Amino acid sequence: MGAALWNRGNVIIGFYGQWHGPNNNDRRHVDMDLGLVVSNDALHYREPIPDFRIVEAGEDDFEHLPTPMHFKHAGLVQGQGFENVGEETLFWYAPWPEQLSNGVRVASWPRDRLGYFQASDLNLKKGQVHHMISAPIDLEGQLTQVWLNVDGLSQYAQIAVEILDECFQPIDGYLAEDCQPLESGLRQPVHWKNHQLIMTKKEVIRIRLNYVGLRPEDPKIYAIYVTSATTI
Repeated sequence: MGAALWNRGNVIIGFYGQWHGPNNNDRRHVDMDLGLVVSNDALHYREPIPDFRIVEAGEDDFEHLPTPMHFKHAGLVQGQGFENVGEETLFWYAPWPEQLSNGVRVASWPRDRLGYFQASDLNLKKGQVHHMISAPIDLEGQLTQVWLNVDGLSQYAQIAVEILDECFQPIDGYLAEDCQPLESGLRQPVHWKNHQLIMTKKEVIRIRLNYVGLRPEDPKIYAIYVTSATTI
């Protein structure tokens, strides 16, 4: 069965069945968790962490279900059941095989927090800063605002957001040192000293996030949102 796909604009998120078992092709000996894949073009899919189990079959209460004698293992079946509701991300799924399907399950996470970027290698050379840079973003002639879904910020750990042009050159007024301190949250607006919106003649930009402070390993970036404000 194909992966359940969720179109989030510039990224597709997919849950798929991970089959674990012997090489005898006997489904009675198979465990099946749910794994995570992502795609940026709807053609090529990758696992951010290979074989990571986003929903584990072992978390379900299979021991108290009337399992047929010939099935000694548990599995999950994905469906097209993604939804953001309030401050939660929800995904509906069901047990497998069909004899165990005594109802639909739902897994929940804080909104859009299925994965994150975090600084890992702390042995940087002097003058280097932990950072990540987005793919090119076409503003399509519109005023836009940037928001972060972020956690782990404090007086010792911050994210400084910088706007670059398509050729990776910083844009005046949107430098890292102009970025105002952020707070942890599901949707935190990014402001600079003299700007709340991105107002530039550049049609295409990139967003650079700099992990700064005494503890650059603390912040976790779950999502970057770029929203339209009005037409320039």
